[in-house]
Amino acid sequence: MDETLPLDKTRSNMTILDPACGSGVFLVRAYQRLVAAWKRDYINEQPAAQDLSTILTSSIFGIDKELNAIQIAAFSLYLTMLDYLGNKEIEPTFRSLGREKIEL
Repeated sequence: MDETLPLDKTRSNMTILDPACGSGVFLVRAYQRLVAAWKRDYINEQPAAQDLSTILTSSIFGIDKELNAIQIAAFSLYLTMLDYLGNKEIEPTFRSLGREKIEL
């Protein structure tokens, strides 16, 4: 990762594409780098759920021929996003999701 996305040259608005993402290991590490770059740019701030979501949905892209692999990659990325959030930020989201039908 240090050779592909060195932290000192990584920007939070970069676009990352993995054309054979498999279970998403590279995409997860790339997402972590983009969040680290965001934190570097916004010193003394923690990214809000919206910031993390924006980075994820506008900067991280993966392709794979196996649907199961893509679903695992997406799940891994969502878990990684949740790692950056506290319970107080996560709980309202899950409470509202319980009222909606979720489909993949």
